Amino acid sequence: MTDRESIWTVSGETRRLFFGIFTALFLASIGVLIWRELEAGAGALPERILNVWIGVAGAALASAATAMLLSETGAGVMLLREKLESVREKRRRAEEERYAEGFAESQHLWEAWYERLEAARQRDEPFDEPPPSKR
Repeated sequence: MTDRESIWTVSGETRRLFFGIFTALFLASIGVLIWRELEAGAGALPERILNVWIGVAGAALASAATAMLLSETGAGVMLLREKLESVREKRRRAEEERYAEGFAESQHLWEAWYERLEAARQRDEPFDEPPPSKR
């Protein structure tokens, strides 16, 4: 996210999304305003046009606020998702490293135990040391 001059400053990453949402909402709002005035059927044409024009100001503000919320929240969610994926990847790599270290240590213990077992066999000595998994 970039720094803003005001709450209405749209960041460059979300500008196209903002204007797409704003345009769709604003045109839909104007359509609803016109439809409501036509359905009301009362008043002269200039009065109806004035009522629609008055509603347009509120529709523009509501459309801008909604578009800002949807576009910027979406960008925030995407940034949060990227951050979480980065954290998950770091944890996965750390887990793989711990697993590899544990496997190498276990392998070393078994190899040392097996060498002692073979050395005892070659000397025909009894070998009663339990394997590493039984310790």
